[in-house]
Amino acid sequence: FRTKIKEEYKNIREAFLAKKSETELVPLVDARKHGFQWKKETAQIETPKQMGVVEVTPALAEVAKIIDWSPFFWSWGLKGTYPKILDNEQTGAEAKKLFNDAQSLLKKIIEQKLVTPKVLVGVFKARSEGEMVEVDGPTKTHVFHFLRQQRPSEINNNVHYCLSDFIAPRHLNITDYMGTFCVTAGSEIETLADDAAKKGDDYQSILIKSVGDRLAEGLAEWAHVYVRKLFSHGQTEALTVDDLIKEKYRGIRPAPGYPSCPDHLHKYQIWELMDVEKRIGVGLTESAAMKPASSVSGFYFFHPESTYFFVSRIGEDQLNHHIQSRKIDQSVLKRWLSPLL
Repeated sequence: FRTKIKEEYKNIREAFLAKKSETELVPLVDARKHGFQWKKETAQIETPKQMGVVEVTPALAEVAKIIDWSPFFWSWGLKGTYPKILDNEQTGAEAKKLFNDAQSLLKKIIEQKLVTPKVLVGVFKARSEGEMVEVDGPTKTHVFHFLRQQRPSEINNNVHYCLSDFIAPRHLNITDYMGTFCVTAGSEIETLADDAAKKGDDYQSILIKSVGDRLAEGLAEWAHVYVRKLFSHGQTEALTVDDLIKEKYRGIRPAPGYPSCPDHLHKYQIWELMDVEKRIGVGLTESAAMKPASSVSGFYFFHPESTYFFVSRIGEDQLNHHIQSRKIDQSVLKRWLSPLL
């Protein structure tokens, strides 16, 4: 008890002392000077055996094998990781019941083909300049403006990361590649969940949605394996499910709305680049939420040193830069980026 209280107040003191520096952001011009340095020697660029937009329909049984079940339990308020959570003294019995119900439902979905999973991926030539990445789409050039770290407390080894840092700079005239993706477990998930709710079975309705989310994340993992195999480094992979969960592979797949890529507006660009709604039927609401909900979208970066990082706040200087470079109305961009300001 004494140790716990001592640790708690130590954290309070440190948080208080750090508060002033937390509010001070590094100027964008200085953050750029300390961005990740792209080098040809370490980038290990490989030419993919296929480029452009590809639509794939994987077998559900394949996807089920690579599902990470830990978040499934978290969504039900049970702490722990799979499979250890099944043997937990306090929550093991409840976890086992949930897991067995989920497995029965998943088996039914697969055997009766109750959902139609869809995968849409794209690999394109790309080049960067500052925080901007330019990609050669099927019909025109698309430009993505990413955000750079400015908050001192989130900097590692004095590197102010931006996703654009992982793409070859334009002035080097080197052909590099960036990818995009969208996967969905299908609109049938929502239909099944709604049908269960109408019958008064709220548990089954929530279970269906939970399993649908796991299928969507499994599809994202499956699609990433598929895309890596378009490159020579992916063709030699021999990763277990645990390796995939622990991300023991080359490259990253950041999603709009998440720490490395907190700007949801990128979804609209991904949709335009790959014609997502027309190809696989996934739409976007006014708030950039995906419909159906059991869907995942994002980017692929292939640099061996690409890494996830945290952009939680940006300064007025970076906001103004984006207003000018993206030609977006100030009030509109401020509204979308308000959590970061």
